[in-house]
Amino acid sequence: MKPTTVNEYINSFPDNQKARLTELHEIIKSVLPGTNEAIKWGNPAITDKDGMILVVFAGYKQHINLVVTPSTKQALESELANYKTGKGSVQFSYEHPLPTELIKKMVAYRAKEYRENGVRWM
Repeated sequence: MKPTTVNEYINSFPDNQKARLTELHEIIKSVLPGTNEAIKWGNPAITDKDGMILVVFAGYKQHINLVVTPSTKQALESELANYKTGKGSVQFSYEHPLPTELIKKMVAYRAKEYRENGVRWM
């Protein structure tokens, strides 16, 4: 059965991955209090009060993906140089501590670009 909530999604992973996904979820929510969450395309999505997606994250066997927007990724490109990235995603290995301050910066930038400049989801 597919998860219908973020907690169900996180709890579907093995303990070591579940702990890291929970940590990432808590970091995101600390930067975006008062936002909503949903499952979009099978993955946890944090949305603004109006339903606009701000960030998405996903667990995989070897890593976690944090998905923002290409413009957010580009704005922090120099700080993301040591990470594998995609169009708007950044991969974090389960084997290394999450870069809390970098994640907070990415999430805050994404929220600001939407709220102040109207940059919509991809």
